[in-house]
Amino acid sequence: MAKINWSKVVNYRAREIQIRMPGCPTHYTNVQRAMDTLKNPAFWMFVVAVVLTRLMIFEWLFYCFFLPIIEKRGATQGIETVVLGEHTLKVLDILYVQVMEHHVCIYKKEGELVERSRFRDLMQILNDIDGVQPHRS
Repeated sequence: MAKINWSKVVNYRAREIQIRMPGCPTHYTNVQRAMDTLKNPAFWMFVVAVVLTRLMIFEWLFYCFFLPIIEKRGATQGIETVVLGEHTLKVLDILYVQVMEHHVCIYKKEGELVERSRFRDLMQILNDIDGVQPHRS
């Protein structure tokens, strides 16, 4: 029985496989041409140029827009304490605030504090402190 040289069979068949090029539904290439493209140094220089350009744009956006926001976060504009009713609270100890009807629940690192107050009044007190209000209710 004759031995079959599978490498020739596989290579022959691989050359016949058609590959659709991304972004162009009407253009096809074969495996050999795709392999030649991957071996081409100009192709890799193009890929590196695209990646570096995107990284430079991302870094520029990050340093111009996001970094100042991140550096500002955590800063309380010189406010260290907040007075709510009879209680004096450290700003950095406040985790979050929840409002239920006419009561304001302030959750701190050590526990919680419930005070009868309006949410609008609390927001005026906490106006100069960075934070997020996900919804009004």
